[in-house]
Amino acid sequence: MSELKNNKEFTKNLLAQDQPSPDRQLRHQEALFKKLKRRAWLGAIVTGAVYIVLFLAAFWAFLQRSYTDNVVHSICWGAVSLHILLWFLVYFLRGVYRMAAEITEKNSDKGKKQQWRNQDRFITIWAILIFALSTFFLYRDFSLDDPLKAAHAAPYVFWAAVFFIFWYPFGTASLLRKLWLEYKKMELNITKLKQQDSKSRDE
Repeated sequence: MSELKNNKEFTKNLLAQDQPSPDRQLRHQEALFKKLKRRAWLGAIVTGAVYIVLFLAAFWAFLQRSYTDNVVHSICWGAVSLHILLWFLVYFLRGVYRMAAEITEKNSDKGKKQQWRNQDRFITIWAILIFALSTFFLYRDFSLDDPLKAAHAAPYVFWAAVFFIFWYPFGTASLLRKLWLEYKKMELNITKLKQQDSKSRDE
């Protein structure tokens, strides 16, 4: 009985609260938009800074080819430079994929959201493990004595990154297709409601 009374009082107090004015709502929305815009700029700056650092690291690794007399090391340092750039491209494509997923799955139920998060976590863990393993194999190639073996072994390191470079764009395209279909569905529903409204007015 007391719980029912408390619920009624809570509802009464909630209904008694004044709704915020349109100006206040507009200011709140503008503040949220500025916050999102600032967050987007910060993300772009951080991503750009990371790219510059990794590009310089890859370029430095590429230059090591000229500073060594060992042919094997020259091949491996060139492979290291491409290894760094390819995996950063994987990281960038993953960011685009996650952004598209957050927009697409925003209105989904908790089950679908959790399923997507589990899948993304699974792929991310595998990407990190494969990156570490391919880095180890590339490091091990430095100990080879035969340049021909090094030239044959080094390109195999790139295939793991190439797989993810194809995986994330296909995933992003699938999410964008889903988003486009949802938009067209909403557009058709709006058109249908407008037609029904015009018919009701004519009657």
